[in-house]
Amino acid sequence: PFWLKPFWRKTAKAASPPPLSALPGALSVLERVRRRFSPAPPLRLRPSVHRPPAVPAAPEPLARGRGAAAAMEEGGKRPLPLEGCSPLLEHLEARSIAMFRRTSRLEAFAEQARGAELLAVALEYLEATSFPFTHAAYVLGLNGPYFSYDTFAKDHHAIPSPLPRVLCQLFRHFAPGVPFTTIRLQKLAAAVNFGGQHRTLAFSLAGPTHEELADSADDEDEVLDARRPAAAAAAAKPPGPAELGHALFLTSGCTGGRGEVCDDLDVGAWRVLGEPGPAPRWAAFPRGAWLQWHWPTSGTFYVITVTCEPPMHRSQLTGRDRRRMADVGFCLPERGAIEYDRGDEEAADDAAGGPP
Repeated sequence: PFWLKPFWRKTAKAASPPPLSALPGALSVLERVRRRFSPAPPLRLRPSVHRPPAVPAAPEPLARGRGAAAAMEEGGKRPLPLEGCSPLLEHLEARSIAMFRRTSRLEAFAEQARGAELLAVALEYLEATSFPFTHAAYVLGLNGPYFSYDTFAKDHHAIPSPLPRVLCQLFRHFAPGVPFTTIRLQKLAAAVNFGGQHRTLAFSLAGPTHEELADSADDEDEVLDARRPAAAAAAAKPPGPAELGHALFLTSGCTGGRGEVCDDLDVGAWRVLGEPGPAPRWAAFPRGAWLQWHWPTSGTFYVITVTCEPPMHRSQLTGRDRRRMADVGFCLPERGAIEYDRGDEEAADDAAGGPP
């Protein structure tokens, strides 16, 4: 009858099955309920999983020949050959070289790796140094007869505090036991290479200073004439370790540039002392020789010059300055009578341990 139709429609609609789209949701609910209240099955793993991990063997030293073949057969890895270490160090920065040294058994190659690390550290500190634009150079230690207070780079406005100590370690690693009192730093950048052929004037690190010749020399020719006997006397006899200078050219990338040396300006036979490159080497020269540097055409390089001042200049050092230089890392020559004949006041200062 007509009056049952509304009731029948509501009952039929309520009893209709749920749509298929709701089925995945209902199944996921049932699965979570089953996992929650069902007991977990016992854990069964393969016996190989329970085996204790193998203890890694100690790294083998660098091997060659039969040792390399044996290592290849046993572990499937070939050790780094000695021929590949030098090119590797040339392309690593200081931090990477330090990690390489401390994680490898380098055997006889350890000293070369230590030198490469010192070179990289020195270059990083030189690049962090602020050089003056007009005269891009610093002197550490003795600057002729005067002591340079740039040697103590603590709280220095331009020189990183570890730089003097690192440079002393670098040279002492190259030439252990060789005395030196002076380190000269110079920056040569292509930005100031006007004309592309810029070079320094010829200069000498030996002979009378300008102050010593001021009373007797009136022009440049007399100054050169006064310096030539010192250079000729130094060339006449074989130089000792303290009579040789050493130069090092460091760069992180440049084109051109070099250092030249000449024994006699009258002859004018200039020869190449050193060039900046990926494998820098210390170059020795007589302390009485003449030097000149050529600017690069692109990039920047740094020149480190190490020398030992003569006794006449070393005698001006006080006991306190000597102790400070030795603490930084300078290798001062043995004490001599001529170096310590400085008067009663300074002798008492040395005996008392230096001024406060």
